[in-house]
Order: sequence, then structure tokens, then C-alpha cells
Amino acid sequence: MDQAEFLQRVKKHKNGCWYWQGAIGKEGYGQVLIDKRYRAAHRVAHELFKGPIPEGRQIDHLCNRRQCVNPEHLECVTSQENSRRREVRGKAWGYMWRSGNVREYLDRELL
Repeated sequence: MDQAEFLQRVKKHKNGCWYWQGAIGKEGYGQVLIDKRYRAAHRVAHELFKGPIPEGRQIDHLCNRRQCVNPEHLECVTSQENSRRREVRGKAWGYMWRSGNVREYLDRELL
């Protein structure tokens, strides 16, 4: 997959986020099928636009939106840093994803 193909599956929002328009996994992250394997769309975005993700690193969404794939909103961090930031931001909103209404939420978010 190249950048142009990836961008065909993105809707750019006025808030700066690039919302993934393909599959959304049960945890609310975009999913992209590459070589018969699903991969996290935000990780693919980072690799395509910013470069490789060092081993053991996670991608933090600086915008706090799991479906965002804007490389400017993504940063490589350690697991510890990602956990610390989650606490600071109050990212305890997992209930939204457990409800099973992820697509409904994303549609409202894009209005």
C-alpha cells in the first residue's frame, strides 16, 4: 500500500484529524488489510508518512481519537509513556467502544 491508496480511505476533518473510513476494530482503531493480514491503520499511517516504528514502541494519538490516522497527530512512545499520557488525559472512555456502537459514534463525530 502506498500513500495515495491509503489516503483514498481517509476523510479529512476541519479539526485536523484524518478519520479512517475503512474497517474499525472492536477497540475503535482503524484496521487495514495488507497481504491478507489486518493491521492497525494508525501504525500503517506512521510507517507510510513518517517512517518505521522502532521495536517495542507504541503510537500515541496526540488528538486522543483512536480512528485518526493523521501522521501529525501520531507519535512513537514507550508503553510507559503511553500509559502515563492516557492517565493524564483521562482516556478512560473505553465504555464507548464496548457498547458496540463504534460506527454510530464515528458518524456523529464527523458531523
